Amino acid sequence: MKSMYFLLSVFLLCSCNTNSHQKNLENKFKDSPIVLLYQMNIEKLTELKNEALLTGDTAKYSEAKAYYLETTQLDQLLYCSLVMANKYNYKAAYYDVYFALSHPRTGEVFNSLDSTTQSLALYYLLKSYELGYESAIYHIYEILGENSSIPKSSNYLKSMKINR
Repeated sequence: MKSMYFLLSVFLLCSCNTNSHQKNLENKFKDSPIVLLYQMNIEKLTELKNEALLTGDTAKYSEAKAYYLETTQLDQLLYCSLVMANKYNYKAAYYDVYFALSHPRTGEVFNSLDSTTQSLALYYLLKSYELGYESAIYHIYEILGENSSIPKSSNYLKSMKINR
């Protein structure tokens, strides 16, 4: 029984020591240049995103998009892209919606998506194509084929509603 109390005491002392050691490390690195740079980047990213979504500033959108792509935050990219596409009719954002929907973190590509997501992604790709976005032109032909007639996005959207 004494050995059990001894082991419990040692465990408690180690636990307390670990917590105080962890707090010391947190305090030591709280003001480190890397942590401050990370916090500054998050604040800048928030400003970029808010400015882009409130005003339609495509340059700020592109900066935020680059960060989301670099950090594989496709969910954030999808949100911003949807707003920029639908609110400001920005051709690159239409393509980015397609990209975010068809490149989930699981590594799936367009052909392996469920039919609803595939249809939604294709609608945004068609819109980007109609607005003349270069990457969309390439991907439309890759998906539909070189000799296919390319539907108008508005007709495609109507057919999606009818088929549901």
